[in-house]
Amino acid sequence: AVDGAGNSASSETRRVIVDNRGIAPGAVNLKDVAAPIVNGSADKYSLKLSWEPTNDYYFQKYLIYRDTTLLVDSTSTFIDSLTTRTQSAYLDTHAMAIQTTFFYTIYVAVADSVWSQPSNVRSGTTGDWVNTELDQAVAVGKHAIQIHWNRSMDPYLATYKVYRTQAANIDTTRDTLVFVTPDRNQNEFTDINLEQNTQYTFGVFITDSHGSVFATNTVTLKTLTLQPVPFVGASNVTKYTATLQWEPSSDEEFSGYRLTRSADTTFTADHDSLFGTPDISSTTFSDFQLSQNSVYYYYLWVVDPDTAVTGSPLEVRTRSITPVILNALEPGRYRFDMDWSAYIGVRNDFKAYVVTKTVNGVTTQVDTIRDQTTVSYTDENDIAYGVNHTYKIAVLDTNGGVGLSNGLIAEPLRINRANVVNLQPSGQEGLVLQWNWAKGPEPDFQAYQINRYSDLFVIQNGDTIRMADTLLSEVPATLEWNQSVTIATIENLAQLSYTDNSINQTENLYAYQIMVQDLRGNLEGGEVMGNFVAMTLPSVLMLSPTNITTHAATLNWAAAQAADSYLLYSNLDSTGMSRDNSVLQRETVNLQANVSGLGSGVTYWFAVWAKDSRGNYSERSNLVKVQTLF
Repeated sequence: AVDGAGNSASSETRRVIVDNRGIAPGAVNLKDVAAPIVNGSADKYSLKLSWEPTNDYYFQKYLIYRDTTLLVDSTSTFIDSLTTRTQSAYLDTHAMAIQTTFFYTIYVAVADSVWSQPSNVRSGTTGDWVNTELDQAVAVGKHAIQIHWNRSMDPYLATYKVYRTQAANIDTTRDTLVFVTPDRNQNEFTDINLEQNTQYTFGVFITDSHGSVFATNTVTLKTLTLQPVPFVGASNVTKYTATLQWEPSSDEEFSGYRLTRSADTTFTADHDSLFGTPDISSTTFSDFQLSQNSVYYYYLWVVDPDTAVTGSPLEVRTRSITPVILNALEPGRYRFDMDWSAYIGVRNDFKAYVVTKTVNGVTTQVDTIRDQTTVSYTDENDIAYGVNHTYKIAVLDTNGGVGLSNGLIAEPLRINRANVVNLQPSGQEGLVLQWNWAKGPEPDFQAYQINRYSDLFVIQNGDTIRMADTLLSEVPATLEWNQSVTIATIENLAQLSYTDNSINQTENLYAYQIMVQDLRGNLEGGEVMGNFVAMTLPSVLMLSPTNITTHAATLNWAAAQAADSYLLYSNLDSTGMSRDNSVLQRETVNLQANVSGLGSGVTYWFAVWAKDSRGNYSERSNLVKVQTLF
């Protein structure tokens, strides 16, 4: 049985009966099933059927059935019922699917239960999406990408949706929906606020009125990088200025230039000295804040709203002050005369010459000369005798720059030395010195100072030898003197000799040095000369006793050469008798002595020593035995 809509209620074969003329309804001929052409392409959601209409007088309706297999019959999907006998075509839009093949058959009904045999089976396939593609040739910037696609001619188009990802493929559940439009004529989109030098993948998804989605091809693009511009170079480089030049940027999105300067090549745009921001049209910049004879590294940054980039640095070395040349340095005793070449520089940039000197590692400023034409100077301040002086001339310009000349070294002229030319003994009393001295060009004489050395020592074969105990002929060339003693100061320029009467007879080798003292107290000594002193010590003649009594005796002796006094000693023992172990009985200038207070019947031994005015003693006299009476 068939319901009013023509749907089959069972799978049984329909019973076909004849009409009142005894003839069964004739089956129609289904001629064609095809998707209609819309905008040049097969329709996605309709199929058009065409057939030869029936001539049956009792015609009631056409019944159309559809299936997705060839086994289409009245048990398949009922599509429609048509009551116009002469109708020969039908457009099926019921629950269609894209790019799907459907099979059709048509029944002719003359009554509700009287159908013809099914028509022949015809199939048709719905159309596909109209191909829409993204162009590969698109506009790419540093922070924006513009994509293009060919307009879709799909009559069912609802929206364009543009997705963006940094992954390899588009995933609409994950990636960013950046653009939606229902305008079928829209075929481009510009995505902005992108990161420069970054790869992005774009895809366009077309949604139709049936909810179907078509994905175009994807396009992967990389944003551009902000490009640096090169320096052309530096011009007008002086001691304190330089003008920088560069090529203009060809970037259409950049915001301007930033110029940085540093003393080295390791820095970024956010650090170190930022001193200039030339405008977007500028290709030069003049820097007036430089120091002379210095190296600077410049970086030119091309800046856009969120980044900056720079190329290789430009090295600029400013010019230095041309130093003067110290030509001559002439020393005197208390002064130095010097001259130098004149300063040659930029007009009106001279400030001063500064004279400096270094003595014993300490540098001081001697004087400042503000006349550019003055190129000589005499220094008479704090001249240190016997020490090297190093002079330099510094040039100061009006910008605070300094240029330092070469240095010249000299020592003040020394006092002419006075050398001992003769050193001879003077009898038994001392030594006579004779020397010579030539007066120098300066008024430098104040006094002669005579220094005497004694107790000469020398290291010989590892032993310290006192040279007073050695022969003069054995004295080696290199000697070591102990500390000298100043024995005389002579302020008479013409006196060239001196007699030393203060020597000690216990030492027989002396040395002398003549020092010349100038008006400022400086001393200059000549060579040291030494000699032996041949002294005659006092001596005594024979000692003899007279007038011996029980308690007294008289001792007599002969006069001794160079004796100043005589000392008479007694002892009860003659063995090893000396002044240290005997009793002093008398010290007298006479040649005899009366000794009293002796013991009766006692044996005494007597000896006498002579002593000179310097305290030198003679050898002991002969021993004399005296026995007092009972």
